[in-house]
Amino acid sequence: WVSGYVVGGDLTSSSASFEGPFTSRTNVLLGSRSSTSDKDACIAVQLPSNEVREMVNLVDNPGVLGKKVCFKGDIVESYFGITGLKNVTECRLL
Repeated sequence: WVSGYVVGGDLTSSSASFEGPFTSRTNVLLGSRSSTSDKDACIAVQLPSNEVREMVNLVDNPGVLGKKVCFKGDIVESYFGITGLKNVTECRLL
């Protein structure tokens, strides 16, 4: 389990968006604080094509930005150039 605040999305290997509107449903950034705005201080989360993506993606759920969330998945060394979480099987909004 990894928890943090959803602080952004629209990840690429060189950038991320910390303000909407967002265009990607497949990933979000988690920060240790809701005010985090440095990609390198975040964890990139790959959102699987299931209810987790439906619940948390910032395109369809812009109100999730700044909310605390817990994800269960596999920590990977690099996802879009930073530590990441893949194979997410559960998600809880706190």
